[in-house]
Formats: sequence, C-alpha cells, structure tokens
Amino acid sequence: MSQLTDLEVQRLRRIASDLREVFAERGYRIDSAMDVDFAFGSGVSRAALARDLAIDAASESASRVGLDFRPVNGAGREFRSFSDGVDRRYRLRRARRDDSGAFTVVANSSAAVMVADESLIPEEFWVLAYVLSDSFLVENVFAAQILGLEDGRPGRLILGKLTQLLGPDAPTGGFKPTDEELPGFEDDEEGDGDTGLL
Repeated sequence: MSQLTDLEVQRLRRIASDLREVFAERGYRIDSAMDVDFAFGSGVSRAALARDLAIDAASESASRVGLDFRPVNGAGREFRSFSDGVDRRYRLRRARRDDSGAFTVVANSSAAVMVADESLIPEEFWVLAYVLSDSFLVENVFAAQILGLEDGRPGRLILGKLTQLLGPDAPTGGFKPTDEELPGFEDDEEGDGDTGLL
C-alpha cells in the first residue's frame, strides 16, 4: 500500500483546516437557506448545500496550496497530485459513521470513483473525506487509499489505512470568547459610581 509524502500530507492538512474553518464560519447559512421556503426541507437539499460549501472551500484552499482541483464525472471533484512518480487522485467525499462507529463513504459504482486514464504513469485513487455534525461543523477529515467497492444499496468504498488530517493544533475558526479584559472596560473597583458625565 502506498505512503503519502510529507508534502502531500502538509497540503491535505491545510485543506482540512480550511474546510473546518469555512464550515465554522458559514455552515449556519445552510439552515438559513432551508428556512427560505418550506419546499427546501428535504435531506437532499441540505446535503446539496453542504456539498456546495465544501466544494467552494476546497477549491479556494487547493489554489493556495498548489493542488490541481477539477471536476470529474459530472458532479464529482478531485485533487490531483504528482509525487514519487505516482499520479494520486483524491476524490472529495462526505463520510459518515456507521452503527459500529467506523467511517463509511457511500459509492454507487466503482466506475464513478476509480477510472484510470490511459497513461504510463502509475495512478492511485484516494478519498479526501470530511465528516459533518448535525449543525454543519467539520468533526473529522481524513485521507485513505481506495482499495475497492463493497456492493450494496448503497455501496461503499473499501478504504486502506486512514491518515487523520485534523489535530488539536489545526485552526477551528469561528469566534472564541476569552476572559481577557479589554482596555477602557475595567470594572470600577473604587465603587464611587462616577461616570465622568457632566
């Protein structure tokens, strides 16, 4: 099984951090959009909006770290990286936890994920998967090589070893209050009640 280079991991970590930051800052807008009309209340609509936000965030992040990010097979999106003589393709997908707590990535057909070009350069197919909470916060992002497809309705990808891309040092985005006092807003310790007004 293939190993990722340090540079690839560094780039993917940056994308994962950017995904988490964008959803922390803008994920609430998904529910706001759903409230515009009662017809938008389906899970399909919510999933599509979350996917669009992920694609937008990943596209901007990829341009900053120097990865090629392109549409594939219609609505699919993937990053491409050439390293150590291997053309690696990372399909951006949403993952979920199954009943046992393991991560799963749904797939309808292997052809939609692992279609090799006619090339003399070895190709590898990976997934860059993100996990969202019910409130549209990114809980996890990982990369894993795609080893195959498990048939079913729906099917799911068979993944190799997961490379976790978010750690405690990754930025989380959003607002975090602190206990620090701001200049000019100190409590009146003397208790004289003088406001300075004439």
